[in-house]
Amino acid sequence: IGSNPKEIVELPATFNKCANLDELICSVYPHLEKVTTASTTYLTERAILSARNEDAKIINIQAMSKIQSQEIVYLAADKLSKTDSVDRTVTNRYPQ
Repeated sequence: IGSNPKEIVELPATFNKCANLDELICSVYPHLEKVTTASTTYLTERAILSARNEDAKIINIQAMSKIQSQEIVYLAADKLSKTDSVDRTVTNRYPQ
C-alpha cells in the first residue's frame, strides 16, 4: 500500500477472525434480524469490505436474508436518454 515494499499487508492482532461468513455478518451487524427500514443509521455506520464484486454479492444476499422487514428496491441510473419518458407511477422511496 503506497510506498510499502512488502507484498503482504499485515493486519493488527485486534482484528476479529471469523470462522465463516455468518459469523462475520453477525460480528459486523449484531441483531441484524431486528433491523427495520426506519433504522437507516444502523446500516450506514457499518460495512464489510470485499475486493471482488462476486464476494460482495454473496455477502449482501446472506446479510439481507437476515433482515425481517419488507424489501425495498431503489432505482438508479448513471445517464438518462432525452427520449426516455417519465414513469409517474414510480415513487421516490429514498430514506430522508
